[in-house]
Amino acid sequence: MIRGLGDKVEEAISLRLPQHLPAIVYLSGGLDSSTIAGFANKTALDRGQHLFCFTIGFAEESGFGECEIAKRTAEWLL
Repeated sequence: MIRGLGDKVEEAISLRLPQHLPAIVYLSGGLDSSTIAGFANKTALDRGQHLFCFTIGFAEESGFGECEIAKRTAEWLL
């Protein structure tokens, strides 16, 4: 069941990631965007493309700062 879900997520991302445009993903630092970025990176590499990631930064004291997590995820993917 888990493998089937992974296959469906990979297929959905592959269908929606344009082949004629750069592959770009917003990383929030959460599990959902990291998972999407992982599948998008695999699809982009299979197509001979590079994945570009971006995030939005907040002041660390705001409690919403996830830049460090997003940065580590992007570095691991790329």
